[in-house]
Amino acid sequence: MEFMYGVPSQLIFKEGIIREIESIVKEQGVNKLLCICCEESENMGIVDDIIEELENGLIKVFKFNKFGASATNELMNEAIEIAKEKGVQGIIAIGNYGAMNLAKAVNVSFANEGIIREYEGYGNVKNATLPLIAVPVGAGITASITTSLTVFNEEVFKGVTVGGRNVAVDISLIDPSLAKGLSKKSRSIAAMNALSYAIESYYAKDATLVTEMHAKKAIELIALSIKNGKKDKPNVETLALGCVFAGLASDSSSNGLNNSITNALCAHYGKEQALLNAIMLPHIVKYNGKSDLPKTKKIAKIMKIDIEEVDDKDVATKVGEGLLSFSEKEKIPSLRDIGILDEEFEIIAEDVLHESSTYFNPDIPSKRRILEILGSAIKY
Repeated sequence: MEFMYGVPSQLIFKEGIIREIESIVKEQGVNKLLCICCEESENMGIVDDIIEELENGLIKVFKFNKFGASATNELMNEAIEIAKEKGVQGIIAIGNYGAMNLAKAVNVSFANEGIIREYEGYGNVKNATLPLIAVPVGAGITASITTSLTVFNEEVFKGVTVGGRNVAVDISLIDPSLAKGLSKKSRSIAAMNALSYAIESYYAKDATLVTEMHAKKAIELIALSIKNGKKDKPNVETLALGCVFAGLASDSSSNGLNNSITNALCAHYGKEQALLNAIMLPHIVKYNGKSDLPKTKKIAKIMKIDIEEVDDKDVATKVGEGLLSFSEKEKIPSLRDIGILDEEFEIIAEDVLHESSTYFNPDIPSKRRILEILGSAIKY
């Protein structure tokens, strides 16, 4: 047996950790920060609380709160200009998946010359970046752990994915109680997005014993958080732990078809990638589940999806339908519900075929199969 495993980020999982943020930032030798945040975390008051804590400690914070569904070249370039103008020494990212992704992109581009497309792929970011501290909430937790980012160019409908040690967050401060202030919709997206990372990692061609252990634990915890969580008392600690294990699993294995399809959809429609991951997951499992029946049966067992009397040829479909039931319980929409129809699916399917993640999928799909998967995600 051979494998490599490593997560460059330091993770601190602790309720109330943001009350210690001043000392954590000062340990990095930083007194000027660019703050990149999402709309929901700002509306919840988390951003202002953190900035007040930092500025009381004489740390100057410059807030960038232009919100987008995903990280785009335009947002990245605006944030970089502010970082340069103010002479910041570090970056703090607060909030969701998009905020984490944008902060990583800004950090890479700020510290390295040229355009971000020049660093596409893994291990191509050579210069060390500024200290990057994350306070992730919801779907931001998984994104704060992975050592990759995707930036979308809205003019040419393409995404650029960059990965490697110098892309990583330095310290991720994970306070599970912050999710209590999230909307039910955001918690649901966080759960199903993390589940997509965990399951995709579990099926990955380069999965190892370590990544599989993390993936299975993530699936178990997320299923528990959905089953036991209540509207007035959400199971936020279990959800946050599930997101952590999903990130640990995903970062040391390859993405696959779920990531390829959502990258293409995000590039063309500008939707939130965490939401797209959640929408596509059941439909991907119906396809990928056939390539590794023992693992599909294990997922069913962990998530308590009854397949006892199901023929082997129908197990993947049954598990996909079970995941759809989870999605329906969590009120995850269909593609149609968020305004994505099939007019551009031919182009999107072509883009998916050329996404690097597609080549790491357990089974490389044909264009016809991709169109079928997209079509099923419109209907349900």
